[in-house]
Amino acid sequence: MALESWGNETTMNMNEIVYRNVVNSSYYQKTLTYVRFSPLFFFPFNPLTVPRKPPHRLLDNFDDVLDEIKKTVTHLGMCRACAVVLLVLFLTEPFIANSPTPYSTVSSAFCNLYKLWELELTVKQVELMIQSYGSPFVRCLGFLYLRYTYPPAKLMEWFADFLDDDEKVQVKAGKNPSM
Repeated sequence: MALESWGNETTMNMNEIVYRNVVNSSYYQKTLTYVRFSPLFFFPFNPLTVPRKPPHRLLDNFDDVLDEIKKTVTHLGMCRACAVVLLVLFLTEPFIANSPTPYSTVSSAFCNLYKLWELELTVKQVELMIQSYGSPFVRCLGFLYLRYTYPPAKLMEWFADFLDDDEKVQVKAGKNPSM
């Protein structure tokens, strides 16, 4: 059963700048999506050679995206000033702090979050994510998925049992900015 959703079905209720930076990021385009072109576009025609495989595989199912999260997400991309906001309003800063282009480089966490939105998660899949004690990032992205997509008046139904959770998570790149 698909999870009930709320709000903008294109942007996932992300800020427009965040949304554009996610879908235009090289990580999202090269790793999480697969643009389908004619094989002749990717591979020069030569009848004597066998066509090569596409440059990457399509991440088109829940398990593949969870594996990608476990492999690539090392922090949520949050700046220190936003830590209090996360605690109070369940928000995070999606950009990578101290990057050469500070408000255009989104974290892999937010790219994967948007990919999960494209998969239209079910209730069972979200439950698996927020109860995943093997990876704090899978759990965080499960909660962020709910925060961005689920009707706000119903969020406490999901969050109530986890408010006293003491698992630490790296919220920003660096040595010790964890919560």
